[in-house]
Amino acid sequence: MTLCVVTCGKKKIWDRHPVAGPTPAGGAYIGSLARKCIEYAEQFYPNHWCILSANYGFLLPDTLIENYNITWGDEG
Repeated sequence: MTLCVVTCGKKKIWDRHPVAGPTPAGGAYIGSLARKCIEYAEQFYPNHWCILSANYGFLLPDTLIENYNITWGDEG
């Protein structure tokens, strides 16, 4: 089995809707690169993909996450 791992992104649903609350990871990342990667994964690996988050690590698309402001370049 192949697992498709897609990138997270800096732009998140809370940038547009600050009161959105916990959101499934598959819909939380709204930047253009993240959305394209997610669309690709959904099309070619519909049941075998995840998101690699700088804050949470590996996330299944339906995992609820809360807003965070950490990127891969941050120390710690």
